[in-house]
Amino acid sequence: SSSCPTTTTSLDSSASTSSTEEITLELSAGVVYYINVSAYNSAAEDSFNIQVTENLITEDFSNCGSTNWTAVSVASSADWSCGSGYQEINAFGGSEPAEDYLISPEINLDLYVNETFSFESYTQYGDSYYPPVELLYTTNYTGNPSTTSWNSLTATFAPENSEAWTSSGNIDISGVSGSQVRFAFKYTSSGTGGGTTSLWRIDNIVINGAEGGA
Repeated sequence: SSSCPTTTTSLDSSASTSSTEEITLELSAGVVYYINVSAYNSAAEDSFNIQVTENLITEDFSNCGSTNWTAVSVASSADWSCGSGYQEINAFGGSEPAEDYLISPEINLDLYVNETFSFESYTQYGDSYYPPVELLYTTNYTGNPSTTSWNSLTATFAPENSEAWTSSGNIDISGVSGSQVRFAFKYTSSGTGGGTTSLWRIDNIVINGAEGGA
């Protein structure tokens, strides 16, 4: 049989009664992995809590034909569109002030703990308010964003008219529960011309979680 890849780490518990160590490995689907933890200090009573975090949703929009994020327009002819490796929207020249949603596939967060959400954003030009993009979630999507009850999440977006990709960092979504959770980026504009619209791009969405829920 082929040999298994291994990794070794040691924890220094001399200064504290507890230590935390994070190990990142690239694991393949359909492969069984075994984790062996041993105590080097035989005189101590050591206990271990192993938590394996996995990517629940990843989307870099490199293949627009296979993305399962859905663009839904409530108002305006300017919609979220996938191309060039990201999702983009700009209400400039649209039919009316925009209200548009980029909605995630359904995910059962009751199966996981310690979930996080991260993404990157880019913006150009400026609307009369900032930010015109919000990160939302719902536990009961009706199929129509206008009749769905949404909740807001605090997120870091690219600074106004910065023209630079900005990471949101890891957003704690461990307080979100439900078997039918969906996330959405909501874009709005105050108008359809200069000074009342802005261009936004979203990319590299990752939702992580560790098994251990209900």
